Amino acid sequence: MRRKWLTLALLPGLALLAGGGGCASGPEPVAESKPDEQPAAEQQEQIATPLTEEDKPVVAAAPAPAQEEKGKQQSAAPPQPAALDEQTSGLLATAAETAASDPQRAMSLIDQAISSQARCAPCYYDKAVLLERTGQLRQAEAAYRQALAINPSHAESVINLSRLLLRTGRTRAALQAVSAAVRVSPRDLALRNHLSDVLLQMGRLEQAAEQAKGVLAVDERNTDAMLNLSRAYHLWGKLELAERILLKAKEIDESDARIFNRLGFVYLDMDNTSAAIAAFKKAVELDGSLAEARNNLGVLYARAHDYQAAAEQFRQAVAQDAGFLAALLNLGNALRGAGRFKDAEQAYLQVLQRQANQPEALFNLGLLYLDDEVPGLDKIKRYQAAVKYLESFSRTGQSHPKLAEYLKEARKKHERAVKAEQRRRKREEEKKRREAERKRREEEKRRQAELEKKRLEEKRRQEELERRRREAEGVGGGKLGGGKDEELAPGGKLGGGKDDEPAPGGKLGGGKDDEPAPGGKLGGGKDEEPVPGGKLGGDEK
Repeated sequence: MRRKWLTLALLPGLALLAGGGGCASGPEPVAESKPDEQPAAEQQEQIATPLTEEDKPVVAAAPAPAQEEKGKQQSAAPPQPAALDEQTSGLLATAAETAASDPQRAMSLIDQAISSQARCAPCYYDKAVLLERTGQLRQAEAAYRQALAINPSHAESVINLSRLLLRTGRTRAALQAVSAAVRVSPRDLALRNHLSDVLLQMGRLEQAAEQAKGVLAVDERNTDAMLNLSRAYHLWGKLELAERILLKAKEIDESDARIFNRLGFVYLDMDNTSAAIAAFKKAVELDGSLAEARNNLGVLYARAHDYQAAAEQFRQAVAQDAGFLAALLNLGNALRGAGRFKDAEQAYLQVLQRQANQPEALFNLGLLYLDDEVPGLDKIKRYQAAVKYLESFSRTGQSHPKLAEYLKEARKKHERAVKAEQRRRKREEEKKRREAERKRREEEKRRQAELEKKRLEEKRRQEELERRRREAEGVGGGKLGGGKDEELAPGGKLGGGKDDEPAPGGKLGGGKDDEPAPGGKLGGGKDEEPVPGGKLGGDEK
């Protein structure tokens, strides 16, 4: 049975300002906030007073000098950072060109730029972006803070630092970082917009809306402020008002992919899925690097069970922002839906490599091992892993209504798998025993056959030797030699001397003259004696 995985999150597009001549950070993934978080009193006091129409002339003109302070809202003019020299600018430009293909070389070039010009906020900013892209978040945070130590109002560093802090769950630290920059440069609209964005992500919708309205009071065509204000209305459930603001922003800038990304959210909550898909597709078409838009389009493909198309969008989102964990988690879900279980496993494990104990990754890995045949793992290891990751999910403090049921099932399956393996091994051992016995009997039979063969061969050899011995002794119908003359065997001639004597029925030689056998003549000397019934001849008659 396929369990439902956790988190196919759609994510709002965020404002992004590229650093001057340096590497730009990709937009950070942040889930929609809920309007139920109530700020503490001391936190409310940290928020700068929103801008008003009275600030409009000041913002339109050059930054006001320190003596033109307006109450507590304004502070001394921020220190002006030193301009980049030609060598430093060249090094940063080359680093930006090589950052994607050779991050190590890009980092070396940035370090050279810092050595060339130590008080270089863009240098540390670019270094921080590169560190963040390679997953070195602590080092990235330190580099952003170094950039801000040189230039406290460096908007790009403030924005990226606050997003990094939000990603790691330090919302109050993110708010403090942005608020500190706003106090240094209260009329910086980019910082004001980002303050509104952070407040939105913290669920402080009213304060976020006030900051956005303040920016629009001095710049009515500021699309970043429109995006933030529409998002506040959206979270309040005022969908038509949110749509109206976004359509106005679209009239101002039809090339802004973030506007279409936010429209996609509004249309989804209006139950207009086709319009939402069209909006997300338009956002991707306008800006293929807008990772949130790709993620959101992928979510809708996944909901339509087009997992291959969804996986491609999630993969592109992760390629644009390696730290986009929600997209990486969604990639694992889409790959699992497509039946690519080994690839899904790798995606979940990558999430855990970047954020150990990430709850959704732990839970989804547990379900993957519980339900699906993951190549390279037998059932015992699979179910053991399912128990391990579901228990780890439980230890994060997160809950799921069927967690206890899943854990019970995983443990039972593991126990059954162990017993089945024991039975299999027993059968295998018995099979091997029988096979060994069969081979032993066959070997014994072969050995006996060999012995019988050798016995018969030995018997034949002995018989052959005996035959030859008898032949050599003249026994059994052969000839026996006894002198110069040979004697015939019965029915032949027998040699016994010079004169031959006939065998019975033949002639017997005893001298010069032969004498007949019975019925003939017998020679015996001068006097002959007749045989019965005949004559006896001698010398005289």
